[in-house]
Amino acid sequence: NIQSFSWQRRRNRKMDMDKKQLNGVDQNDLKKLMSKPLVKYSDMPTEMGAETVEIITMAVDKFQGTKNYEAAAQLIKNTLDKKFGLTWHCAIG
Repeated sequence: NIQSFSWQRRRNRKMDMDKKQLNGVDQNDLKKLMSKPLVKYSDMPTEMGAETVEIITMAVDKFQGTKNYEAAAQLIKNTLDKKFGLTWHCAIG
């Protein structure tokens, strides 16, 4: 199939470019950086923010294999509602 062959070639080129851009960066360090969320701004108390990040990370990791982000969002919302009150909304995407 010509279309799938073309797609495969583009994907391979992109992977080669990604490898070139990551030269000199330790893959383990990159993995650690990519697995931890970055909070740019939060008006929550520090302890509450840390617990929230932990809950979100746990839920996303739990459903990452199945890519069921709707279930992860529901788990995050329900857990935060129980722990901190009924004011939480969650969107993943």
